Amino acid sequence: MVRGLPSEHMWLQLDVVGASLSDQQTLRSLNTSLTATLLNASGKSLCSASGQLSDEGKWKLTGWPKDSKSDGYASFWNESCAPSNSLFEGVSISRFRTYTLVVRVSEVSPHSPKLIVEPVFKGGGIELP
Repeated sequence: MVRGLPSEHMWLQLDVVGASLSDQQTLRSLNTSLTATLLNASGKSLCSASGQLSDEGKWKLTGWPKDSKSDGYASFWNESCAPSNSLFEGVSISRFRTYTLVVRVSEVSPHSPKLIVEPVFKGGGIELP
């Protein structure tokens, strides 16, 4: 259950905890399937993204490599729930409404490393007082 988000256009990103873009080869080899769906209080789907993490056509991998100045990061995102084109600006969120995020993981390869994936909502703009 998600509450208290700012009233903004937002998108869903899945951060891989402890990973960075330096781990790209490992992360891109994952055949694990992942489905993420954001529902409003009435159960209507506001966005849904699914596919194998190894399929760059479904889940895009972005991030920053580890170096001497940064621990880096790695995140997956899907065009279905991100403002990747001019037709979709993200999901319109209201701080006065309740949302449910459902994440399903399936077809996990026995060779997959143990990973923690954290859903994060991004968006908004410059916050001025």
